[in-house]
Amino acid sequence: MKRNSSKTLNSISIKTIILIVFIVSVMATAAGTGFLIYTRWEQSNNMVIKRFAEDINGDILDHIEDCLHTPEHIIDVNMGLLELGIVNVDDKDDLEKFFLNIIRSHDANIYSVTYATEDGEYYGIRRLADNSFDFVRNNAETEGHSLYYAINNDGTLGEFSHDAGYFDPRMRDWYQEAVRANGFTYSPVYEHFVMDDLTITAAIPIKGDDDQIKGVLGVHLLLGELSNGFLEIADEHKGAYALVVERQTGDLIANSLGDDNFTIDSDGRFERINLSETENRVAYSTYEEYKKGNLRFVEDYRGDEKLFSKAVVFKRPGIDWLIISAVSEDIIGGTLKDTTKESIRIAIAILASSMVIFLLISRRLLSPVEDILSANRKFADGDMGARVEIKRRDEIGRIAESYNFMADILEET
Repeated sequence: MKRNSSKTLNSISIKTIILIVFIVSVMATAAGTGFLIYTRWEQSNNMVIKRFAEDINGDILDHIEDCLHTPEHIIDVNMGLLELGIVNVDDKDDLEKFFLNIIRSHDANIYSVTYATEDGEYYGIRRLADNSFDFVRNNAETEGHSLYYAINNDGTLGEFSHDAGYFDPRMRDWYQEAVRANGFTYSPVYEHFVMDDLTITAAIPIKGDDDQIKGVLGVHLLLGELSNGFLEIADEHKGAYALVVERQTGDLIANSLGDDNFTIDSDGRFERINLSETENRVAYSTYEEYKKGNLRFVEDYRGDEKLFSKAVVFKRPGIDWLIISAVSEDIIGGTLKDTTKESIRIAIAILASSMVIFLLISRRLLSPVEDILSANRKFADGDMGARVEIKRRDEIGRIAESYNFMADILEET
């Protein structure tokens, strides 16, 4: 068996052996070089994608900071006016004009500004969908009901709008958290008692000269505005998305996918949506990896699409959120894949062209050997005049000369 294999190998022509060696060498060189280039290129692209995801996280953080800066600024500037008595909280007309001036001076992400007393009274102003405003009053005169009124052009109380029902602000989380913290804090995320939206309140106790709490000033934000901002960021960064969840529970707060962050069933019951209940498996796996202590990028797939995802903590007094952003490899990696396919096609074309060129050159170089073999066969068959035409002066040419010299000697003898 081994002897037959040896005979087979020995019977292969030099031209075939050289061609095989050439093809193997070219393919090995191309494959090795291509692998190194692709690996480095892929690493570079992954680094760019991760930087891209970091940029999105930065944009999301900036957006949240901007949204929260407004209520913090309102409280910082105005709490002293209430505590020092510059704005008289017992003068309802003065207090309402004070609220109107605040909300008119700030952007639309502020839904309402309110003040609740230790006695359960509740006063404030809210922004409507058409960017007009309503006053709210809740005291002994309203029997604990929150009554809303339109606002006259001069900023005074206008016509009655509607009765929102009985309401005790002291039972609300934002009031209780401010009292418990004895200072500035944010409330837990909650369902707004009027609007169908998630809400968070920046709140601070207002104290008297005796350092006793007289009430709580609250600035209320609808978190739907956060999601709207996320959608704008996602439009700027095609192929990327971001969402915010409660760090401890995974309940959704806002997202750039246009998905619901809560549900309201047919009976009107309000339910938060947990990340585990969504179809976003990449975000959920990133959340699970974060809980295990993995703060690095998580690489996962959404179908055939590879995503790079990372979780970043965002904290404020009363706030403990997790921002999860994900970027598709196709943002940049798609170019890499297309380029790789094109490179493979070009490499195959170059290899085929090289083989054709090699065959033409080898035929030209080795054709004198065929002439020598042909002359040798004729000489052996009795054609004593068979000679080889000397076309070159290289090694093969010298072999041809040696054959002719030998044939001359044999012919003379």
